[in-house]
Parts: sequence; structure tokens; C-alpha cells
Amino acid sequence: MHDIQTAKTLLLSELGGPPLGLFRRLSLGVFLLYLLHPLFLGKCCGQATRQGYGLEAGEHVELVREELLLFNQSPLRKGMKGEIFQVAAHAPDKQKVFLVTKNEMGSLVAVNVSELAVRRIAHDLITLNYRAFEAIRDGKLDDAKRTMIHLSAVDPDRSVCREIALSIDKLQKAKAEQKPLLKQQDQARAEVAVRLKNAASAEIPSALTNVANTERAERFRRDAQRIQEVSDRSIKENLNTIKRELETLAGVAAKLETLNAFTECSAIYVFIETFSSTELNDGFHIGKWNLTRLRAAEEASRRHVIEAHKALADRRLSAASNSVDEGKKAEPGSYALRKLETEVYLRMSAVVKAYGKALEMRENRQFDAAIAELESSRATSSDHVPSQKLLAELKRLISEKDVLIAKAKINESLRKYELALRVYETYGLRQDQDRVLDLLAKKREEEGNFIAAYEIFESQGKSEDMRRILALKDDQETEHRRAQLLLEDNKFDDAVAIYRKFHDSQRETETWMRFGMLLEEQAKFDEAIALYKNNGLLEELQRLKRFLNERDAFLRQGFEQERAGNFDRAIDFFKRANALSDLKRVASAAGKNYLRREAYLTAVEYFEMAGDFDEAGRIRTEHNVDETVRRLTDEELFKRCAPACVTVLTAQSTGSGFFIKKGGYILTNNHCVEGATRVRVTTANGTTLDAKVIETSSVPDLALLKVNLKENPVLRLGDSDLVKTGIPASTIGSPKGQPQSFTKGNVSNSSTVFSKNNCFLISVLINHGNSGGPLFDEQGTVIGVCTFGRGTAMVLDGVNIGSDIQGMNYAIKINEAKKVFGSTLAF
Repeated sequence: MHDIQTAKTLLLSELGGPPLGLFRRLSLGVFLLYLLHPLFLGKCCGQATRQGYGLEAGEHVELVREELLLFNQSPLRKGMKGEIFQVAAHAPDKQKVFLVTKNEMGSLVAVNVSELAVRRIAHDLITLNYRAFEAIRDGKLDDAKRTMIHLSAVDPDRSVCREIALSIDKLQKAKAEQKPLLKQQDQARAEVAVRLKNAASAEIPSALTNVANTERAERFRRDAQRIQEVSDRSIKENLNTIKRELETLAGVAAKLETLNAFTECSAIYVFIETFSSTELNDGFHIGKWNLTRLRAAEEASRRHVIEAHKALADRRLSAASNSVDEGKKAEPGSYALRKLETEVYLRMSAVVKAYGKALEMRENRQFDAAIAELESSRATSSDHVPSQKLLAELKRLISEKDVLIAKAKINESLRKYELALRVYETYGLRQDQDRVLDLLAKKREEEGNFIAAYEIFESQGKSEDMRRILALKDDQETEHRRAQLLLEDNKFDDAVAIYRKFHDSQRETETWMRFGMLLEEQAKFDEAIALYKNNGLLEELQRLKRFLNERDAFLRQGFEQERAGNFDRAIDFFKRANALSDLKRVASAAGKNYLRREAYLTAVEYFEMAGDFDEAGRIRTEHNVDETVRRLTDEELFKRCAPACVTVLTAQSTGSGFFIKKGGYILTNNHCVEGATRVRVTTANGTTLDAKVIETSSVPDLALLKVNLKENPVLRLGDSDLVKTGIPASTIGSPKGQPQSFTKGNVSNSSTVFSKNNCFLISVLINHGNSGGPLFDEQGTVIGVCTFGRGTAMVLDGVNIGSDIQGMNYAIKINEAKKVFGSTLAF
């Protein structure tokens, strides 16, 4: 209480208002009710200050810009754009608005800002609506009419208020005409009495003639009747006008009740009952209504409106949304709740947009900018949990970033340029990247690795250096080709000797990894462990040890599934255990099983897995397998196709891709690798390999990569010209860097041109990271390449917020890839 009084005292001292003693005589309880519950007291009114309407105490406003909050002529703190305050007072002559807030001690104080720095928030209309219908409930027709005209002018959604105002106006005019009509009725009664008296006198026989003047008496009576009829008709017409307008209002109320707007309809019903009982004395009744039920719903609704207001003022959007939802259970058609719901939605949309923008910034390693974006959104919402978690994560990442950059500087001084370069690439430190690339190129040249030096010079556009070492680079490439031939014969030691001669540590590492994988495939795990340990391949060593720890469990489960006849699951476990002999045995059994069930395509694939190519060929020929293909369930499709899908990684972005030929050939989008100095690929089993960009195409937006693999799973390519609109489609990709994600939809349009690309319009849900992933039909055949980047993303205020049509994305037809890369891949 003391804090409220202190704030009021400081406010009065700045405004030059009445002495403190006057306010001590006021009820503090009344002041608090006035300050905190303006909806019940009706103290808020319509338009913004700059439109000629003053701000009243109790109204809520928001800052339209950053503004210093002045307390007792000194800055208290900086107010953030979008921050919401309650008005304590408005001083138009000083162009100041005084706002209620808290100081560092948590006490309430009044601060002032320029009136140009604030604007009424949307629920001013709510207060205006309450004022309008409270006025009609209380019979204050002038206030009701004026407020309703005002409300209908500022909110087109309130056309009903214009209708009510028109009825009120007609009702007021009819009521105003009642008084003179009643006076005229009294005069008419007097005139009728005089004429009836004259008629009676005319019927008395004359003293001279002893004859009554009946004709004159009849004329007096007709005049009296005419005067009475005219008076009665005027009164009746006026009464009918009043009844008609009351019936019109009752019709409006009934319509509002049908729309579940109980607050407004109950106010009109109360007015009609009151007006009828006081102004109409002829037992006039319009209808029956349950005012008790309506008022109970209205009170429950209004209680939730106040709770939602308070939650909005505290920036608790989730609580505000819950209050609105609870209020709509009591009064589904409430105008106040509808407006609050819109306001909550707009604010939540702004918060979600800021969150999305911050996510994009995090993806691009712009941690400081992302934190600033989230901090600014806190002025709108204080309870958005994802934003709070992201903010904490960003602060942790900034701490890690500082540590990694410091380590990179140390590695640079130790001439470990690759390690330093990796950090600089990760955080987009372009100047540091260029500097270290120069140093790395010189180091590679000194070591004799002229291919690596040449590639760096080429990426930097240093043609003189490229010409200077061209001959040496060609000699090294000749030796490398000889090393590749040695690798084909599994002569790994001889190949490594060549790579060591040129200090090509990357290819040396890749060779040892290839040798290790060969040993793993042959189940020579002890030799593979020794190889990884001797050559410092710690990640591969840890991976293999984890695998061996799990292998026994996989084998045990595989045998159990085989005994139970669940060949598909048994094969999956034997694959994970790398048990090739067991895998072939069960694959052969599975092929025979599917052959008996006439599932010829699946049988062929299992016989090929078992190495029984003769039987597979016989089934293909006899049963025309290439023409008749079975539809796969989602689980079957994912299990079959996921091993051939990969994640494409560059310093700038994450994308998807898939193997389309043995020997490590991968198809993806061009925009996923465009401008990248280094491209890496992570396969389905978690192995990360360096990839070389073989061919690219801007239109269609496709690129062909190659990794150093001899054996790899391959996806079957279909004929996109045969695809029809409406067929089911699915994709496997890496949205937001999350690998092996499966989504499903339909081909919405089988013939679309988008950004000069021949595409399918698809309803398959894809996000950033899905670019380059395969689009499958129901048989697991690739019919397109999903694209979500160039030409398909919608940018709003510089933020990529999704596809240009909600739920619709694009996939480049697979036949376009066949046309572009046909010579390389021999389609």
C-alpha cells in the first residue's frame, strides 16, 4: 500500500496536482480497484493519443520504441520495444504519459515517457465494448449510442454496434416525442370535454322555440370523436415505434445469444426489461430469457478476461492463452476473448518468428545475434520454454566458441593449420580462414603435397602459384593413380607408402580406414583393432569396440528371430552384427519364403543378398519382376532405402543425398555444395568421409559427388515421366541435421516448373537439411530429388521461414538427373 501511495505522490509532484492530504482522504481500496480493474469501472476509451483521445488511468499501452523510463526526472531503466505498462495518468499539455512499473527494490513507482513512445494495445477495444454494453444495461442511452458508434468505426468486426446504435437513436426520438404527444393528449381531452358539453347543451330545447338542435349536437360529437381519434392514433403510433425498436433490439440480442455472446445479449435483455416496466404500462412483453444463466456465464467469462489481461501484462503468453481457452468454455462468442485470442496469437507468432530467426542464426554460428534476437523477444513473452532453452544453449556455445578459438590460435602457432582451419570454418571467420589457408598451402608445398597446395591456390584464385607447381602436381597425380591401382589389388601398404612420400595424410588415413573396413567385413576384428590403434584412428577404434560389445547381443537376437521364422528381423540383426555367412544363409531362406508367397521382387533381392544370382536371374526372367513391383509398407521402404541415404555436410549448411551407383557416387542438390571448399558425407552407419564434387548443374539444381567407397548400397531410379498426380510419395533425409528422418505425403502436381526446374509439387513435409534427399514412390523407387533452398524457401524480413506454400514443396524429377549426368553414370 505504501508503494502505491509513494508512486501517486511522486506522480502528483511532477504534474503539479493537489496536495497529498487530499489523496489520504480517498479510499486506498477504491484507488487500487480503479487502477487494477478498469474493465469493471469503464475507464478506458477508444483511440490512440495522436488521434485526439486522451489516455486514462488503468489503460494498458505498449512501447513502440526503446525509451528511457524517467523517475523523478532521472532515468530508472530502458524500456524495451513491445513492453506493456499500465497508465497511471496522462498529461497532454506536457506530452507525457505516466506509467506504473517497479524499481530495483520491487516497489511500484510512476515513470514518464513521451506520449509518442506509446500506443494503446488491442484490448482497448475490449474495454470500449464493455463500456458500450454497460451503458445500455444501465439505460445510459446517449453514452451507449456514442460509444457504439465509436467502436463500430474503429473495429469493422463490430457492425452489430452500428445496428444497436441506430435502434437506440430511433428509440430516443420516439421517447422524446412522447412528452409533447402526452401534452397534446391532455389538450385533446379538454377539447373533447368542451365539445361534448356543447353537444349536451345543443340537445336541450330552447326556451323560446321548445325545440332541441340535434344536428348541432351531432356535429359537436363528431368533432370530439375526431379529436380523440387523432390523439389516440398519434400516441399509438409512438408506442408502436417504441415497441418495434425494442423488438429490433431483442432480435439483435437473440442473434448474439445464438452466437454465444452472452455478455452483450444479457445487457440488452436487462435494458429491455427495465425499459418495458418503467416506460410501458400496458403489460407489453417481448419474450422470455434466462438472465440468471446469461449473467453467470458473463461473470465467468469476464473473470478469465481479467486473468488474461494480467498474464499479458506479465508477458506470460501461455497463461494468457489458457485463460482465454477457459473463458471461451463459459462464453464461446465473447468479443473480449476473441480479441484477446487474436492478440495472444499475434504475440506468440512474433515470439515463434524470433525463435525461428534465432535458430537460423545458430545454424550459421551467429551466436551473439541469436542471443540479441531472443532477448528482444523476451519483451513480448517471458514463458516461451523453447526460447529459454535455446538461450541457455547459445550462451554455452559462445563459451565453447571462445575456448575453441583460443585453441585454434595455439594450433596455428604450432603449424597445425588443419585443426585451426576447422574451427575458423565452423564459426565463419573468413579473414582467419584466408590467412590460415595461405599458411597451409605453403606448408603443403614444403612437404611435397603439391595436389593439396594446388587445390588451395585454386580455391583462392592464385593463378601464378598454380602455374608454378602445375608440373609437380601432375607428377603427384600420376603417383596417386598408381596408388589407386594398388588399392584395387588390396595392396594397402604400397599405396600408403606413396601417400606418405607426398605427406598426404588425408589419403593415408582414408586408406587405413578402407583397409580396416575390409578387415571388419571379413570379421577380422582383432586385426582391425590393431590397425586403428597403430595409425591413431581413435574414433574408428572406439566405434569398433562399441560394435563388438553389442555384437554378441545382435547375434543372439538374430538366431532367435531365425528360429521363429522372422527372417526379415533376423537379417537386420545379422547385418548389424556383420555376420556375413549367417546373413547369406538367412537371406536364402527368406528368398525361398517370399518365392512361395509369390512376392517375386522381394525374393529376388534376398537371393541377390545371399549371392545366389542364378536363382535371382531365373525369377526375374520367368516372372517379369522388373515390370511387376510390389508396394512396400512405410517400415519396409525405410528399411530397404535408408542405408543408401546420406547427410551432406559443408561449413555453410547441411543437406541430404543418396547413392545412385557403386563406387561411392552420390546425387544431391547443387545449392547444398555450391561455394564449399570442403564437402563431407556421413553414411547411414555413421561413417564420415570426404567427398569430391564431380559434376554440377545450376538448372536443374543438382550435383554429383563421389566418396572413396568401392561397395555401397544403391537406390533404384524410376521413370519420372510415368508419375501421376496424387500418388503417395515419401523421403528420407536430414532435416535440421537430424539424419535418417522419414516423412510421407503425395505428389500434388506431377508437372510443375519452378525456378526453371522441372519439378513435382509435393505435400511431403521437408525442412532445411532435406535438400538433395530422394523422393520415393510406393515401391521404393526414386522419382525425384527433394529441394528446399534455392527458389523454394520463403524469406520474410531476411529470415527463411519455410516453403512458399504451406505444406507444399518441390522435388526435381529424376529424369533430369539422368539427362545431366547420364554420360558419367551411364544411365
